[in-house]
Amino acid sequence: MADGAGIVEEIGENVHEFSVGDHVVSTFFPTWLDGEPFISDFSTTPGDGTDGFACKVVIRPATAFTRAPQNYSHIESAMLTTAGVSAWRALIVDGHLQPGETVLVLGTGGVSIFAIQIAKAFGARVIITSSSDQKLERALKIGADHAINYNTVPNWSEQVLKLTDGKGVEHVLEMGGPGTLNQSIQSTKIGGHIALIGVLTGQSGPISTGLFMLRQQRLQGLIVGSRKHQQDLVKAIDEKGITPIIDQVFSLQ
Repeated sequence: MADGAGIVEEIGENVHEFSVGDHVVSTFFPTWLDGEPFISDFSTTPGDGTDGFACKVVIRPATAFTRAPQNYSHIESAMLTTAGVSAWRALIVDGHLQPGETVLVLGTGGVSIFAIQIAKAFGARVIITSSSDQKLERALKIGADHAINYNTVPNWSEQVLKLTDGKGVEHVLEMGGPGTLNQSIQSTKIGGHIALIGVLTGQSGPISTGLFMLRQQRLQGLIVGSRKHQQDLVKAIDEKGITPIIDQVFSLQ
């Protein structure tokens, strides 16, 4: 329940950034406004350490929100707080993504789907993995260039290398953790960037540190991002016209 979007109904006397009627979206870390990360837990995250947004009206500091994209519905805006900002930080803030580069995305969760859209908007090529051919087909329809089923191709790093003429990708969005990280290292080019976003296969495990060192890669752990990251993402959405892919909508009840 960290992801909330709605309309400003009232503002305090010292609030100048927003006006009544503005459309806003919540931030994942309300106290991390800009600069380097200083938070390593979820004690300030709505829905975890503090009350979330499963409610009709909230009263929060103005800095707990950013403006929503210009043409987004509230449902679309609520996709940004966690999934959108995570993908943005991985690719643009930490990865410095450049046109013509190749991005490997593991899985088809919310961060991965946003990563496809952001990467394509910035002129990059995308390879995506999943255990579901149906999900891979949908990923291709929304912009992914190549799809790999890791059940039928368990050594998927070999396929990634084939698709990149043996060089490897510039960026990996690593969702699995120890169960997939070794193949991500093999899939990444010399000097490439691996964004560690998820640990779905466990908290720890054996890693090919020798290969990682030889390939001189950069492994960057991240948890979502700052308010400034979200503001920059909103600007990019307004400029490039990225629209979230929403699978299902449920009532509050």
